[in-house]
Amino acid sequence: MQGKTIVLSIVTLIGLIALFLIFKVPTVSSLLNHILNVNPLAWILSFGAIISMAVALTLTLSENSAGCLAWIVTGVFSAGWIFWLVAQGPLMFSALYHQTSYQESGLIEQSRIRDVAYTVANTNFNSQNPYSKSGPGDLDFIDGHWISSIDPKDLNVFSLPTQGIFIYDPDGEDKVVQVLEQFPFSEAGWLGNSATYFVRNVSYFTEFSEVVYKKLPGEDTGYIAVTSLIKRDGFVRYPYLWKVLVVFPDGRFELLDPKAAETDPRLEGVAIRSEWLTKQQVIAYGWRYGAWKGFVNRLGRIDIQTSAVNDENSAPFHMETPNGYMWYAPFSPLGSGSMIGMAMASSKLASAPIAIWSLPENQAIFAADSLVAEIESSLNHQLYNWYRVSAESACGNVQILELVPLVRKEADGNHLYYMGYVAPAPKATQVMFFSIIDPFTRIVYQDLLTANDVDSWLSGEYELTPQSAGDSVVIELDPGICDITAVPAENLLQEIERRLTGK
Repeated sequence: MQGKTIVLSIVTLIGLIALFLIFKVPTVSSLLNHILNVNPLAWILSFGAIISMAVALTLTLSENSAGCLAWIVTGVFSAGWIFWLVAQGPLMFSALYHQTSYQESGLIEQSRIRDVAYTVANTNFNSQNPYSKSGPGDLDFIDGHWISSIDPKDLNVFSLPTQGIFIYDPDGEDKVVQVLEQFPFSEAGWLGNSATYFVRNVSYFTEFSEVVYKKLPGEDTGYIAVTSLIKRDGFVRYPYLWKVLVVFPDGRFELLDPKAAETDPRLEGVAIRSEWLTKQQVIAYGWRYGAWKGFVNRLGRIDIQTSAVNDENSAPFHMETPNGYMWYAPFSPLGSGSMIGMAMASSKLASAPIAIWSLPENQAIFAADSLVAEIESSLNHQLYNWYRVSAESACGNVQILELVPLVRKEADGNHLYYMGYVAPAPKATQVMFFSIIDPFTRIVYQDLLTANDVDSWLSGEYELTPQSAGDSVVIELDPGICDITAVPAENLLQEIERRLTGK
């Protein structure tokens, strides 16, 4: 009876696997992909521990002498599983480091900024969405513009594919441009309409992080959907770029080798080396001294910087350079709030080395959140009512969005600055001005009103002067009062009226 139960269980498991392989249900196929491809050893050990424990309990309850051996087997599987859970990350990143090319480098100059922050484009997409059954999906910066798919929402996620594309053009007559063009899937889809289902039909054991949309060359041509497909290799299952999938609205698709994708004119401005893979490769640089030293001593370990100001769009940042788009990823020591270097990687040339610029040993500079505090407290910004959120309240009418690194070519070499988008709060519908800070000296420079002004400065057309007490503030804002108890009694009614009317 016991043997029949085990055989039946195995047959049922094989039947379910076959079923999901055939029908490719997205959630289950992703789990199956994780079990059989991404990390099979961990699952083998865990299933072995569960099955051997069940056998050991059965034998022990039936007073079978083999129960002791079954418990030993359970212990071996369990110990192996726990060990692999701890070791798999360090071993994978160490292997990925050896499979990735890195080179020491100076800072690589940029040629143009992103006109608006992610948050501003996203707010405009959502505020000008005319549809009830669909809305903007994930945003990507492609070929100089923020682009978002028009994806189904609510119950439509079970049936509708992507309905088209939103494009944010801050210089256009209509800032939000709509292109209505159905694709055969949606990133927001849950069943047969999902991007996962489509990809699994192309190649089952692959991963992808996002789908981006790009206009084909020419005036009257349509759009294509592009996604980089990741596979795993080696005993530790390190990721690598396998193919680039190009999908047309009518359902046709092409699988391009990375080398072919790099030179394909249709993919100009598209990140062939995806953001996800870039992050993994930059983190892997922190394991350059080996898995053991990285895990035990944390030697060389790094974090790609995260910050409160960049919570909607964190590093790496997709920035334009004279030689095409590159990912810029400031990094810090593991668990630190400082900055010690920058990783820069071509997004178009997937096999190109990752350039590593590092500060001299034993040196570090302020990271994003600390630099934001410097900008907010500078001479011309002290009277602004900077947006603050606490457990009790939220107040303020100005915020800094997306502090990004800018590398400017100067007489003595390329120099690192940071730029913040200063926007209304709490809802950012536009950029009011741009604020520049030098992270080495922490000097805050004069504010710039337009993206073109920043581009001109970045290209070396003029120099900025530091803020000083005699400078005029670029934009005067009512600082307001967050704490109403601080309002003098004679002005209390006026303050209440101001808050109620917004005047």
